[in-house]
Amino acid sequence: MKGFRNIGTLDLRKASPEALADIEFIENIGTLLLGEGQEAYTSHIRQENIGSVYALNKDIKVISHNGTYSLSYEVLEGMHEKVFLMVNGVLRVEDLKDIDLKDKFFKLVINGQVIAKEKDYGILCSYAEINGDSVTYKNHETYIEGTFSLEDDELYGIKPDSHLVVDGLRVLKDFNFEIFYKHIKNIRVGQQIIISKHLIPHVAQKIENYSRVKKIVVEEGYEYYSKLTLNEDDINTLKSKKIHVGGTLKIEMPAEDLEGYLEKIVCHTLEAYKEDLEKIKPLLASVDKIKAIDLEVKKNLTKLYLSAESLEAFKPLKLENLGKLVVSEDLLPEAIDNDIEWIENLGVITCTKDQYGWLMKKVKLNHGVIKKTSFLKKDSNQKENIISNLGTYEF
Repeated sequence: MKGFRNIGTLDLRKASPEALADIEFIENIGTLLLGEGQEAYTSHIRQENIGSVYALNKDIKVISHNGTYSLSYEVLEGMHEKVFLMVNGVLRVEDLKDIDLKDKFFKLVINGQVIAKEKDYGILCSYAEINGDSVTYKNHETYIEGTFSLEDDELYGIKPDSHLVVDGLRVLKDFNFEIFYKHIKNIRVGQQIIISKHLIPHVAQKIENYSRVKKIVVEEGYEYYSKLTLNEDDINTLKSKKIHVGGTLKIEMPAEDLEGYLEKIVCHTLEAYKEDLEKIKPLLASVDKIKAIDLEVKKNLTKLYLSAESLEAFKPLKLENLGKLVVSEDLLPEAIDNDIEWIENLGVITCTKDQYGWLMKKVKLNHGVIKKTSFLKKDSNQKENIISNLGTYEF
């Protein structure tokens, strides 16, 4: 018997009825492609966590692109046969003019983000399947992906009287106001603005949605960091005794050793050793969340197999999972209940159906994915054949 697991695109269109009959399970599949009429031969297959299923003729060419794909009139003109195009990532749409997408695609699927002018986005929406968010901008606007830093070097590359659309805007350093007013007509910000307080009067009127967009305002004299970890090795790299951290500030050194290096702290989240928190609090000008660092907490950043044997060494287990945690089939529910204290999941966890309910009781925070998976039980007369962990597989 055969199984397929953890595959981005699984193409079974060319599999014979006999070959399909030999498949026991398919699970954790992003996209499943079946040939016309094959559904009748797949009803016996155990299917779990299948994102999308499409039925199309086996002779249709399938293009699966991972990453950034640019779609333009010139690209479409060069396509001489209809295709099934699936973009897993970012689709950048340039001028499509008056081209009819129905003449070029059997199906167009975007799993991710679409970046397009409003006119082209309208053409795309009338035909494509879009699973994700979109950034649209007007004909006279210029889109800049990511965070645009308002500095002289960047301004020189902008044409006069430009209308900018940016994901994020960073305004932390003084710049040439004359060039700014000449080159930028207005700015529309998609996500957030990070701005020094004394620069607000110079740029606020140029930002189309200033009052509506999320803002991080940095006070005078503060050095800004998106996130920061301080220890004995890098404390000397600080450029100011006043710091503003937009995300998490993690202090991995004794509080008394901060003297002479830090006077004031603004941050969203502070993580520090429990015994040092009271000593650090006088430095805090503003903080949203304080978290004590527990030295007993295990942090997984890669791949961790949690078996009955390994849990013996960790118990009671406190785990921050930022990678992939694979719970072994031999780990009994009783051990999960007794020997795991808690799990914070920001990555991926896989476990069996029997373990799932017990494991969920121990997950106190889940910003990742927890998958229930099936494990084939080996038979003395049956060889296990599992194909897994692939971007694309064509039968």
